Amino acid sequence: TFGGFDGAVLDDVFNVSMKDSKTILFYRDYEIKDSDGKPHKFTFGKKYSFADDDYAFKLEISVLSKEENNKLDLGGSAYSIRTSPQIGPKYDKKNRYEVRQFLALNGGKKIRKGISDKVYEMGNLEWAGTGGKYFTMLIKPVAPLTMNTSVKAISEKGETTQVMLSRKAITEKNVNDVYYIYVGPRQEAELIKYNDQTKNAWGLTNTRFNMALQSSGLFAPIERILKWSLDKIHGPVGNWGVSIIILPLILKIILFPLNKNQAVGSLKMQELQPRMKEVQEKYKNDQAKLGAEMQKLYKEVGYNPMSGCLPMIVQMFILFAMYNVFNNYFEFRGASFVAGWIDDLSTGDSIWTWNKAIPFVSGFTMNNLRLLPFIYTISQLLNGKITQFGNPGAASTQGQMKMMTYGMPIMFFFLFYNVPSGLLLYWTTSNILQIGQQIVINSVMKKKRKEMAEKKPVNANELKFKGGKKKTR
Repeated sequence: TFGGFDGAVLDDVFNVSMKDSKTILFYRDYEIKDSDGKPHKFTFGKKYSFADDDYAFKLEISVLSKEENNKLDLGGSAYSIRTSPQIGPKYDKKNRYEVRQFLALNGGKKIRKGISDKVYEMGNLEWAGTGGKYFTMLIKPVAPLTMNTSVKAISEKGETTQVMLSRKAITEKNVNDVYYIYVGPRQEAELIKYNDQTKNAWGLTNTRFNMALQSSGLFAPIERILKWSLDKIHGPVGNWGVSIIILPLILKIILFPLNKNQAVGSLKMQELQPRMKEVQEKYKNDQAKLGAEMQKLYKEVGYNPMSGCLPMIVQMFILFAMYNVFNNYFEFRGASFVAGWIDDLSTGDSIWTWNKAIPFVSGFTMNNLRLLPFIYTISQLLNGKITQFGNPGAASTQGQMKMMTYGMPIMFFFLFYNVPSGLLLYWTTSNILQIGQQIVINSVMKKKRKEMAEKKPVNANELKFKGGKKKTR
């Protein structure tokens, strides 16, 4: 559009010149009145250059004056360019696992916002664009200082998503502005190429397009490790579904010592409870002394208080990172695991679909009967029961345990019914492996309890006969 964001989109017939199959020039003459009402004649050109095996293309916009003094100034802007109105697949607002976002890099700081009609002020714009779950469009001006600081995001009815950039007013006779535009996978393997001039067709370097990736921030390093692990597993395996099943097996083996130590630590804590109460009562008015005495107790039985929290923290971090990986990992898009059931690991599985809307049901199921959520829920319930069986001391918190054992899996069934099948496949496999691991831990715990019972000092009051006489040895 000529001028700012509110100008009409150019819908004129242009002359066309093709230098070769990868270079196309569109041009035509215009006479435009500036903000003062004075007409100016110029030739306006748009040159597109493409390269083999590269998702970025080069756009050159030329304004060549037919007068001595050129001026293209419509309210402080010469022209505006925008991304296309759609980015596939078609956006369904009801699908909470699909996204549409405004993306920008401003002075080295990334901006990622839900798309909406809004104007963003940039102090040092490096690039801007839109992003979906798997694809992104980014516009990078080669000369950012020629651009206005305002960038506009557009969302019509929550369906079309565009970003507009405007060029400052032109007063030079001849101007040739250059932009590089990336239209492709929102995938690190592709986006990171534009940080190294030897790995892209345009010699671009340090664009930091990879900052447009959907990342969970704090958990980004874990996400990179998980993606790297999946890639390495997939290499020899050749199937993403099998790779997903192997990954939790590796993680369970790595984390088994931590989980075992956590279980043994809980027994040590039970053993310490009477002595801890004595110490707490004795030094209740001296916090410093209380802390020192508690540390002595822990050291005496070889218990580390952090051993109980560490496995939980590690697994929680992995869980959050895994959710983001499986919901946005480009390689899962269209990857089939079991034909006719899990045809696409990036979407929910399906064993039966129907077209007619069913009140309250269609909104929740998206007209799909899925099998994985049921398998996942059953595995979660079994896992909770076996964990509870291995912790008989939990009777005092029976209400909480019932909530964890039965309530949480049922709640997760409704929350995760439509999640990507890859994610549910991972969690289900993890639950099944956890059941096996918990059986082993329960066996270890049983032996430890027996050892503790044998070491426990004899209490004379517990050795009385029913008649009141003490048992003799």
